[in-house]
Amino acid sequence: MRIKKHVNECTATTSPTVVVASKKSAIWKSTAWKSAIWKSAIWKSAIWKRETPTRILASLFFITGAVIHIYSIVAVHSSKSLCAAYPKCAVVSYQWNINYDDCTCLVFVDRDLAPTTFSKWLDPPDTTANLARLAAAGELRIIQIINRALTELPIELCRCHHLEQLILLYTKLPVVPDWANQLHKLEYLHIEGDFTPRQLTYLPPDLFIDMPRLAFLHLGCISKVPEIPALSKLHHLRYLAIAVAHSVTEYPSFEGLDSLMTLHLIDGLHVDTLPTFTPLKELTEMTMTSRNSACCNGYVTGVCDLSDFQCLPRADEPVVTCTSARMSEADHTFLSSIDTVLCERNVTLDIKSYAATLYSTDTLCGGVKYKACTLGSASGICYNARMQVISCIPNPNFIAMREALIAQNAGDPCDPDVEAWLGCTA
Repeated sequence: MRIKKHVNECTATTSPTVVVASKKSAIWKSTAWKSAIWKSAIWKSAIWKRETPTRILASLFFITGAVIHIYSIVAVHSSKSLCAAYPKCAVVSYQWNINYDDCTCLVFVDRDLAPTTFSKWLDPPDTTANLARLAAAGELRIIQIINRALTELPIELCRCHHLEQLILLYTKLPVVPDWANQLHKLEYLHIEGDFTPRQLTYLPPDLFIDMPRLAFLHLGCISKVPEIPALSKLHHLRYLAIAVAHSVTEYPSFEGLDSLMTLHLIDGLHVDTLPTFTPLKELTEMTMTSRNSACCNGYVTGVCDLSDFQCLPRADEPVVTCTSARMSEADHTFLSSIDTVLCERNVTLDIKSYAATLYSTDTLCGGVKYKACTLGSASGICYNARMQVISCIPNPNFIAMREALIAQNAGDPCDPDVEAWLGCTA
C-alpha cells in the first residue's frame, strides 16, 4: 500500500510538471520562430536598402552606356555618310548628323606639293566652293591649301569660331577680307604668295586686333600688299616672318611682341629704316637677308653705298636713296647679343629673277625633279622649292643637298637615268 501510494504520489506530483514544461516549450518555439522571421525581414530590408542605390546606379550606368553606344554608332555612320562626298575633309567630327546637310569637318586639306607644268602653276584648280561647303557647319579647326586657287575667303568661315590654323600657299587669293579679324582662336597663320599675275593686294589694318592666341605668323611673297597690319596685340606671338613685301615702306612697331623668339625680315626692298628691337625681350634669333635698302642706304652700317647690289636701280622699282637715320647703339648691342644674320655683304640674289617661267619649268624641266639644267650661264637643278612648281633653280645649295641625300641613301629614291650627275647609281 505504501508503495502504491508512493507511486500515486509520484504520479500525482510529476504529471502537472510535464504539462507545464510542454506548454513553455511550445510558447518558446513560437516566439523564436516569430523572432527569426522578424530578424530575417529586418535583415532583408537592410540589404535591400543597401543594395537599392547600387542597383539604381548600375541601371543608370547600363542605360547611359547603351545610349552612348547607340549615339556613337549613329554619329559615326551619319557623319561618314554626310562627309563621304567631300574628299578634301581630312578629319571628320563625329556628331549626331541625322537630318543635317552640312559635313562636320575638322580639317580641310587641298594641296599639290609639286606642280609639274607652268599652266598648273598659273591656273590651279579652284577650291573656293569646296572650302565654303565644308566651312558651313562651323567646325573647321585647320585649313591647309597649297597650289589650289581661292577667288576669295568664303564668308562661311565666319562660322568657324574655333579655327586654329590657316595655311594658304600659292592660292592666288586677291584680298584678305575685313571680317577675318573675327578669327579670334587662330594660333597659326601662314600666307605665301608668288610672282604670278594674281597676287594678294590687301590685308586689313586691324587684322590682328583680337587674335590673342596667335603664335606663328608668316607673310611671304606679298609684293603688292602696301601695308603690314599692326602687331602690338600679339602678345603670345613666338615666330614672325615678313618676306618679299616689296610695296611696304615701313615695318610695323615691335611693341607688344612680348613672347617673340624668332624674327625674319627678308627682301625688304623699300623699307629704309627699322623699328627698334628693344621691346623684343625674348628674341633669340633674327635674320635680315636678301635685298634690303636699309642695309646699303646708311641706316644699318652707317655708310651709304648705292653701288651695292642691294641698292642698284631697277627699271621697275623706285630708286633707293641715302638716309641720315641710323640704327641706335642699343639696337646694335641687343642684336649682337643674340643669333643674328644682319645685312649680308656681296648679296647677288634677286628673288624675283628666279620666279618660275614657262621656259624654266616646262622647257628645262618638263616636270622631272632633280634633272640637271642651265638657266642663263648658271648650272641648276629642277626642284619644287618651297612646294612651288618644278622649275630650274640655279642654287648650288639645292644641288649639294640632293647629293648628300643620295650619298646617305635618304629622301626620295634616286633615279640613275636622271640623277647620275648627282652620284646616283643603278
